[in-house]
Order: sequence, then structure tokens, then C-alpha cells
Amino acid sequence: MYEPQVEEVNEEWVSKSQRKRDSKEILKFVETLAKLPKGEYRQLGLSDHIIEELENAISIKSPIARARQLKYVAKIIRNDEVFPELKQRFANDKSKKKIFR
Repeated sequence: MYEPQVEEVNEEWVSKSQRKRDSKEILKFVETLAKLPKGEYRQLGLSDHIIEELENAISIKSPIARARQLKYVAKIIRNDEVFPELKQRFANDKSKKKIFR
């Protein structure tokens, strides 16, 4: 008799609610980045693509279009899995801690 092989998934299961909370946290972080002076967010070690898209978002004047672009930047950060590194890096730095609130 044929038994299908089940591949084990190494990733930990995350609920949809948790994914939404994580996405909102990243979006809040990106909105805070957009408010920082140009030199500060460049020093965070983000990739050139993320910085370019963030600068595009900052230059947009329409609130709806700006929100859409910020969501796109958050998606890039989430997919590149850069956010946990940034959060860990600045967890102990009191001057940067306000970014993650």
C-alpha cells in the first residue's frame, strides 16, 4: 500500500493573530524610521533597497500613498527578516529604545 511521505516543516507554527501583531509592530517601526533625520536611519544598517524605498515614502506628500509605501517598506523588512536583528541590536541602547515603543 502506498503511504505518502510527509515532509517535516522546520518552521514554528505562528497564529494568524500573532502574524498580524508582528506586522503592526514592524509598520510602527517603519513609521518611526520615516520621522527620523536622514542620517540616523542610514546608520541602522538597512540594505540600500530598504533605504531607497523609505526615502521614496518620505518624499510622498499624499497621506494615502505615503501609508501604502510605508506598508511596502514594512513588507520588505518583514520578508528580509531584518527586524529581529534591529530589535535585538537596539534593545539595550536607551537612546534608540524609543523607536520600538
